[in-house]
Amino acid sequence: MNTDTKKFPKSSRLSFTKATLQGTAVVLCFLSMIFLAGASSSFAQLCKPASDYDAVSWTWSYLGPCSTTYNCLSYALGITTSWTWPWGGSNPTGSQVTTYLRTKGYYSSGYNAKIISYGPSTSSITHFSKITSTSTCAAKWGSANLLGHGSWDPYYATSVYGSKRSVYYRTRYPQVTISGPTDMQYAGLYNWCADVLYGTPPYTFEWYYSSPSIMPVYMGSDVCVDYAGIFADDVYIDVMVTDAAGYSAYASIYVNVGFGGGGGGGGGGGMEDRISGLESTFDKEFISDQISSLLDEVAAKSIDSANPYDYTDSEYFRNIVQMGPRVIMTLRKMILTSQENGLKEYILAIASEKIAKIDLKGNTFGWEDAKGYCRKFDNHLKTLPAVAADILASQQSTKSKNLALIKLGIPVIPILVDEINCGNNEVGIALSSLLTGTDSIQKRKPGESLKDWTNKNIDVIMFLKDMTNAYKH
Repeated sequence: MNTDTKKFPKSSRLSFTKATLQGTAVVLCFLSMIFLAGASSSFAQLCKPASDYDAVSWTWSYLGPCSTTYNCLSYALGITTSWTWPWGGSNPTGSQVTTYLRTKGYYSSGYNAKIISYGPSTSSITHFSKITSTSTCAAKWGSANLLGHGSWDPYYATSVYGSKRSVYYRTRYPQVTISGPTDMQYAGLYNWCADVLYGTPPYTFEWYYSSPSIMPVYMGSDVCVDYAGIFADDVYIDVMVTDAAGYSAYASIYVNVGFGGGGGGGGGGGMEDRISGLESTFDKEFISDQISSLLDEVAAKSIDSANPYDYTDSEYFRNIVQMGPRVIMTLRKMILTSQENGLKEYILAIASEKIAKIDLKGNTFGWEDAKGYCRKFDNHLKTLPAVAADILASQQSTKSKNLALIKLGIPVIPILVDEINCGNNEVGIALSSLLTGTDSIQKRKPGESLKDWTNKNIDVIMFLKDMTNAYKH
């Protein structure tokens, strides 16, 4: 049937046209409602006003919710389970970033562009994005949202993130993570597997388990490894993967052994049994309350920074630090037994370092995330007596010796006290320096005898001694 409008009466043609327009309007209205509903849904999940994002970037769209589990560097590296920041409180320079990313298999020239760095200048890199196409990228904004960008250079030059600085390219180096249990409560058959990305197959594997009081024990050479029974102590499970081109990658996880373990059930012979006597449930509850309040504060502010040290300007963080040395081992255990490895755990690691007055990052990437800090800390305490003995026996000047001893942090205080008691007064400079700003340990007053000072601080001195002794074989 021919439906040409010319064959309809004028009134019918008007009715048809009116109906058609009305139908079109309904469809457009419906589509608009869907679009606005979607937009409203996305905007509802923004943890900052859209105007705040507009002030930083001229092109952005919602991709994911706010999270303190991971930051921009983690996301750029393909990680959404930990907060990664291998530098200290100061933002890294461009050359420091290049050096670090090279350890992850990314170079500032090559092919397969993957990561972009940003900053107000090349001497201060503040942000990273993951390249998603030849003209787009995605980035996690600190503790705020995951956002998509319609450009590789989406931030205003005067914003907190600044301009695009460098592009990094993916090589064929392998990456590896470990999947498997992180808790052992009873004897049984436990299994861990290496999950490998990139590199050149076939791969070879080397598995070990160890703790600060146990030398590495070989476990196997397959992609997966089994352990029948239960470890006598908490352990680190390590795997080294080497690809056909000779490039290697390393991964580690911490396994917490419960009451069924040889250490827990064997009468207190394991290292973790000795350490557990230095942990406090009451302190853990207080720390948990403080860190929860801090994270609530972070959520309210939705800070954009990837640098975890920027989140520590808080009374809740200071409350944790002011608890002093007695909570160092509690902080360690809280980090290692947490199912997460994000901003919360990283802040606890910073608190531990601040209390202990140690810098385990140094000028290199000593640790990248909170669990990595604990591994570094364990090794620090394990080797501290021998390192201190080497310093004291060396032919260095008095100034050099004291500087080296100060770097060992407050765990070295009992050793310094013993040295002074034996007549080695030259280490008094190191002792005075470590006591400065340490509220939980009283400073030695002018003219006060070492004996009197020691008696006033005997509890904390014995705690520090026990803490180091826990790592002895």
